Amino acid sequence: RQAGIRAEMSYGERSAKAQLKRADAAGARYAILIGENELAGNFVTVKDLEAAGMGQEGKQVEVRREALVEFLQKG
Repeated sequence: RQAGIRAEMSYGERSAKAQLKRADAAGARYAILIGENELAGNFVTVKDLEAAGMGQEGKQVEVRREALVEFLQKG
């Protein structure tokens, strides 16, 4: 948000699939996934919600946390 990137957060009782579906319905370009592995490894998983038809490797990438803003601004 400090970099001018609109962001919403979803967590809690809903499944990851339901949260991704909501992000897609809201018109989000990306979903940022932060789970136990991501926290331990100091990275986030960025899922491109507009990458229809691409292979899994094109839809989802791991990005170091300190490089996230730059990654999203290039997107």
